[in-house]
Amino acid sequence: MLRESGRVVAQEANAVWVETVRTSACGRCAARAGCGHGALAGVMAGSGKGLIRVRDGEALAATDCGIDDTVEIELPESAVLRASAMIYGLPVLAGVSGAVLLAPLGELQSLLGFGVGLGSGFFIANKLTRCEAHRIFFEPRLVRRFTTPDELIVSTAVP
Repeated sequence: MLRESGRVVAQEANAVWVETVRTSACGRCAARAGCGHGALAGVMAGSGKGLIRVRDGEALAATDCGIDDTVEIELPESAVLRASAMIYGLPVLAGVSGAVLLAPLGELQSLLGFGVGLGSGFFIANKLTRCEAHRIFFEPRLVRRFTTPDELIVSTAVP
């Protein structure tokens, strides 16, 4: 699991918006491949405010959190792998399938089949990422709420 702590800044019915601390040192850190902060910062890169929507977790519900609470969130590594496969693998697979299907008709048709398949794959991947039913598999979850600042310091100090 990739874990990070942050501060709750807004609430919804079954989710909260969490602001995490971004650091510019992630690119130079020796542990960047196994660190959850770099992965979560990459998810949040599109937003200028550094906010991320976090759903209810198994141990903590969004309704248990209040504004300005410090919480720990997690993103399963399998979610990163599934998202990468969908974003990169689906278009390539569709492109290769289009090329193979039209290969008997000639090179130009095979090339056009690859282009149409690639474009279709990107379109389908885009629609799947925007679909609420699929999005829940790729969103971070709440793990716990820190009650004291000392608890947060101890949690981040222990690997």
